[in-house]
Amino acid sequence: MATPTHAHPMLRLILRMDRAGSAYFVGMGVLTAPVLMLADPPEAIVWLMWVGWIGFAVWLAALGVFMAWGLTRSAMRGEELDEDWWRSMIDYPADSRR
Repeated sequence: MATPTHAHPMLRLILRMDRAGSAYFVGMGVLTAPVLMLADPPEAIVWLMWVGWIGFAVWLAALGVFMAWGLTRSAMRGEELDEDWWRSMIDYPADSRR
């Protein structure tokens, strides 16, 4: 079966980047927190890690703003994002619906 094309390619990209970035951010925190506690690295390395985490958090916040803007723009135009569009965001097969 061919992959369907969907409207709003930029919104799709932002939503996918937000989903992947959020998962990576949580995983990074779960992994690095115990390592920092056990390894006790120098303060300069801890500061660099904080700068990285803050930068990543700002990027995720910007994606959230763009996501809200894209969804609001669609709603203001009266467009409805159907269930297949949302399911395609998580690669959920459309034929497995009950």
